[in-house]
Amino acid sequence: MGADDQGKPLDAFVEGPGKAKPFPETAVVEGSRLFSNWLGLSDERRLELRLPMQRLNSAMRRPSLVDSAIDLGMLLNPSFCRTAEVP
Repeated sequence: MGADDQGKPLDAFVEGPGKAKPFPETAVVEGSRLFSNWLGLSDERRLELRLPMQRLNSAMRRPSLVDSAIDLGMLLNPSFCRTAEVP
């Protein structure tokens, strides 16, 4: 990994609250597998997942826990509020 302006090693980049943590050794393999699975989804399914994923990403990066909670609530709300499909 690289180093910052003072020569300290950069373990991981984190936005929002919390301390940076080193990536596990399996991160590259897991990330590659996740991306391959994403590419294997249909365009329709990727479109359905894009907004919830943006909300999750936004919630993880918010400096305010209140803002994070709002984003997570917006993410989860459709999961619990879906109407039953009538055959």
